[in-house]
Amino acid sequence: MSEPLFVYGTLRGDHPAAALTGFRRRTDAEYPTIEPADGAVDGQVVQVDGWAEKDRYEGCRPDDPESSLYWRLVTSGGVHVYVGNPGVAERYWPDPWDVDYDYEEARDAVAEAEVFR
Repeated sequence: MSEPLFVYGTLRGDHPAAALTGFRRRTDAEYPTIEPADGAVDGQVVQVDGWAEKDRYEGCRPDDPESSLYWRLVTSGGVHVYVGNPGVAERYWPDPWDVDYDYEEARDAVAEAEVFR
C-alpha cells in the first residue's frame, strides 16, 4: 500500500509542489533537515510503497528513535515526514545543530503540522 511522504531535500524529484506548516528548513549541516518553528517548508509529496529502503537511506530506525539520524513521523493527515535527530547529529557533523527539540517535541509538532499541495 502506497503512503505519502513529504520531502524537502535530497529525495525531491519531479513532483508537484507542497508546503509543510510549523517548521523551518535548516541547511547548516551536511544534510538538510527541518525543525519545529513558525513558518513553512517548501517541498513535495511523493508516494512510498515500502519504508525499509527509505528508512535505511535516512538512517531511520523506527524501533530505536534515539539512535536514528532522522525520525520518520506522521502528520494528523497521514503524511510521513523525516526530521533530523539533533542528539545523533554530533556523531556525523563537526558542528552539531544548535536546537532545542527532542523526539517527543518533533513528533507533536509533526502531528499538528499541515501539508498543503
